[in-house]
Amino acid sequence: MSTHSGLAPGKNATVVRYRYGWGMLAGALGLLAFAGIFVFYLLTPGQAAREFNPFVPWVMIILVGPIALLFLAGSLFVLSRTHRVHVDERGMWFSSWNETDLIAWTELRAVRAREPRPKPKDDPKADSLPAALELHPGDANFAQCHAKLVKTTDSGLCTVDLPGRATVRRLAQAISKYRPDLLR
Repeated sequence: MSTHSGLAPGKNATVVRYRYGWGMLAGALGLLAFAGIFVFYLLTPGQAAREFNPFVPWVMIILVGPIALLFLAGSLFVLSRTHRVHVDERGMWFSSWNETDLIAWTELRAVRAREPRPKPKDDPKADSLPAALELHPGDANFAQCHAKLVKTTDSGLCTVDLPGRATVRRLAQAISKYRPDLLR
């Protein structure tokens, strides 16, 4: 992403906000709950002495506790990063913290909002498709200009991965407000 000095989205721009990391937070809370089970056994010494070797809860807390706390801190850090897409008459402004990248409408031939699709059950070699915004570039240098933002596929399409179906729908609705002719 590049920082555009002097350029900013219009005042009437539609803003779509999203965050990554909700699954990571759920995993961290699950690990903390697992470590909490062993803390419970340590707090009830009569039950711990009957059912376990007394060192098992300590070993599990020492092994799982710090990992769970690091995982929790990491997930909170990831969740604190709010990504924004400002859509206005000039294009889409992707911003994350202090980095901004403008994809102008003139750089695109078409835009397609791709909702996530699960892995087909009958084809073991097929992969699931994440939610993404598929961009059909108008020039050959598009992928190089926006290399930090987009992923290039074998078919020449560029995609911007998004966290879920709701984000894709909100972004498609914002694009249709300004450039319905580009949306497919």
